[in-house]
Amino acid sequence: MECAEPTDPDGDYECQWTTRGKWIAVTFLFSLYWTSQVIKNVLHTTIAGVVGTFWFSPETSSTSNGSCCAYDSTIYDSWVRSAVYSFGSICLGSLLVAVLQVMQILVRLARQQREDQNRDRRGGGGSILFCLLQFLVDNLEKLMEYINSWAFVYVGLYGYEYWTAGHKVYQLFQARGWSVILNDHLVSRSLGTMQLFIGILSGALAVVLGLFFWGLTVNPLATFILGIVLGMILSSIQLQVVTSAVETIVVCFAEAPSALLENHPPELSGRMIRAWRAAYPDECGF
Repeated sequence: MECAEPTDPDGDYECQWTTRGKWIAVTFLFSLYWTSQVIKNVLHTTIAGVVGTFWFSPETSSTSNGSCCAYDSTIYDSWVRSAVYSFGSICLGSLLVAVLQVMQILVRLARQQREDQNRDRRGGGGSILFCLLQFLVDNLEKLMEYINSWAFVYVGLYGYEYWTAGHKVYQLFQARGWSVILNDHLVSRSLGTMQLFIGILSGALAVVLGLFFWGLTVNPLATFILGIVLGMILSSIQLQVVTSAVETIVVCFAEAPSALLENHPPELSGRMIRAWRAAYPDECGF
């Protein structure tokens, strides 16, 4: 960033980003998004591996004496597969999303800059183009994240590389006729409501604790907003476990419903089949 001395003695310094500074900022932003996506997808893939072990080989996730150590081993083994053997596939899928997320920021900044220029020149043609470009990039980013969520289930279950996993997911749901399920976020609405409820409770608790320890010197509104943000962030991490487990069960039940009957009590399989038939009578296929 370069700053020039003001022409007016009472004025402020005028600073502009250099080309090198812009590239550095974009690189750090890309690194942040890519790293966060990799961490998120490693967790998602690990959970998929744990649920897959429960579905296909429940005997390996428990011990005869009921010890919890076997469950720790199952989680550890799944994490090793995700963070070592399938790490390249996770990084590739995360890379595609991170590129789109950086493009989102760049398009928004370019659109804002063009709107400022058009405000001075009273024009608007360029803003429409950037508006359409932002719409395209935003929806591509959402689509890639949605595809990744299902593709990484296959990566966690079978260790497929990224492109094969995406193709397998498409083939599976196309063959089963369950394309409608891909448009249904299943528990996303209920989990989103729960996340908002936890955030509101966290904000209220933050206000109560702030008033109790610091009295009237605390700003209730700022404390409430901070509590909501922290509560929703922490709850989203915990509820991600539920979302990943549900998506893995959907894939396992679509691909190998007999494994549930063979490895678990028949009542569990019967309840799931009846529930799927009630929800999707034409798409279930059982």
